[in-house]
Amino acid sequence: MPVPINPELLKSLIEGRFGSVDDFAVAWGERVKEKRQCRGNARDRNTIYRWLNNGIPSRVDDLFGICGALDIDPVTLLPLDQDFIEHQFAKERLRIQINPSRRTDLAPFDAIFLPGVHWPSNEVANCFYGRSWTVEVREHTPSVVSGVYAAFELSVNADQTIPLAFHFAWRRTNARDQMWRPYGSVVRYSDRTLLVSESGDLQSVSVKNADDPTVVETFFGAGPAMFKIASIHSFSLSVQVPSQAPQAVRFKA
Repeated sequence: MPVPINPELLKSLIEGRFGSVDDFAVAWGERVKEKRQCRGNARDRNTIYRWLNNGIPSRVDDLFGICGALDIDPVTLLPLDQDFIEHQFAKERLRIQINPSRRTDLAPFDAIFLPGVHWPSNEVANCFYGRSWTVEVREHTPSVVSGVYAAFELSVNADQTIPLAFHFAWRRTNARDQMWRPYGSVVRYSDRTLLVSESGDLQSVSVKNADDPTVVETFFGAGPAMFKIASIHSFSLSVQVPSQAPQAVRFKA
């Protein structure tokens, strides 16, 4: 089964950046020939049109190949609505919790969704984007403040690619396993910010200005913890504790 995508968004990104599917297919081929994609093949126009109609094959090389060529995070292409959350995302989260080795349509996203000491996987990022993930880490010290929401303000350059995705993970301070545990992603479109949490919570807020920062609230509880935010695109982070943000998406406690 293919990876479900938003075909209108994918087509608009191809046409907006390359003019046409034909021109994109040529550019993708040149990219692979120049070894700016370390593995996998470029696809011709007929294959790309088929993917627009039927979804992208559930293979890392295909999904990250086309997304790397477009310089977008693959999470931004998912049809993040209530139907998708109920019928596909919930099954994916169950697979990760019980049997991560089992294949599903969303298995290529393991570099983003699976817990790990070195989360997220720079192998995938370096291979298909030619760079590592941009990451920011912040520590929560409950002796200073606790039981409040913190506002994470994420800012990017004005010329940065839209849509963007930011992925959130946490771990207990000084945890023996050193494991980062992803708990959700935030996608920034030109007109809105959308949050999807590990539990399937879906939130959306409108954006007035495309260059406004993305504000995300997360809970600072009673225990010491580390928080990591990752994006395939560069960003800067400022944190306000407690949050005074007038509008934000929120990872609910």
